[in-house]
Amino acid sequence: MARHEVVRVLDDQMFFVNVKSATELGVGQYVEVLNTSKSYKTLARVLEVYDKYAICEKLGRRKVFYGDEVRFRPRYD
Repeated sequence: MARHEVVRVLDDQMFFVNVKSATELGVGQYVEVLNTSKSYKTLARVLEVYDKYAICEKLGRRKVFYGDEVRFRPRYD
């Protein structure tokens, strides 16, 4: 499994995630942001996908921090 993480936090709701290729993600796909130091996860949704990163919008109440691990939920087409 590839390692993905938050590489930039834009504001309270939006952040960048690194990706290996754009084929891994689709717009509207859900991702889980795992904060290992505080032991919680936050759900987010992909808004835009580019070559090496994706812009996501946070759906939960918890904060997202630089370096948090990200897991992509499976895409159901």
